[in-house]
Amino acid sequence: MEAACPKHPDVPALGSCQRCGTFFCAQDHLDVDGVAYCQPCGVRPDVDWIEAYRKTLLGKRDGFAWFMGFSSLFWIFITASLAAFERGPSQLLAFPALASTITAVLFFFGKPIARTLVLSTVFLWGAILVFYGNVIMLIPTGLLLIGFSVPLASTRNRLFFHLDVPRPKLRRDYERLADNRLARNAAALGVLGVLIPPVAIAALVIGIVAKRRVDPTAKPPVGQGAYAIAGIVLGAIGIVIGGLWLVVVTRR
Repeated sequence: MEAACPKHPDVPALGSCQRCGTFFCAQDHLDVDGVAYCQPCGVRPDVDWIEAYRKTLLGKRDGFAWFMGFSSLFWIFITASLAAFERGPSQLLAFPALASTITAVLFFFGKPIARTLVLSTVFLWGAILVFYGNVIMLIPTGLLLIGFSVPLASTRNRLFFHLDVPRPKLRRDYERLADNRLARNAAALGVLGVLIPPVAIAALVIGIVAKRRVDPTAKPPVGQGAYAIAGIVLGAIGIVIGGLWLVVVTRR
């Protein structure tokens, strides 16, 4: 007898959940990275960990948003100073300064229009500086456009503004920023430990702990084994260097 879907008894089962074994039909199953689950299992954070990672960052300010928030204080001061103390053509600079203030505030509070205003404001400053004869300022203006475009395209910033991010990009971002942070810390301490031998001990210990955590089959998978090994190797090298240094010092 053909199995039926528990939620829809009159509909034949399409398959069974890879986690709990419950039968499901085409109406109530979820496909997570090519694996079929029933709906309750498919939304679990240990199953769809990429979606869980997305939700933890959704609407959360990144470093660039905080930078814009603090810069708004600077622009408020500049706007007020230009309006109060400058006279003649220079006083007109208060208008782009005010535009920068508004843009920074809107960006900090996550208003979508601010993403467009950021680059538009840079263009505005470039045009005004050229108008005043500072053509050379086109160079830093261009660098600012490039510099601001990078964080605007980042996963963190897009999620702060509740914009869609493809799953492959979310996965790469997770692996780079959230996966087995101990391993990356071990590698960084290992580099420092070669120069400062006492730090090498911490690099070695943390590297060993991070390597033991590596499990590609876990949900979410735990990787960064190469960084853990780098921490172990560099930590061992740092300890050897420290030992040799102590031998030389004690024999003097």
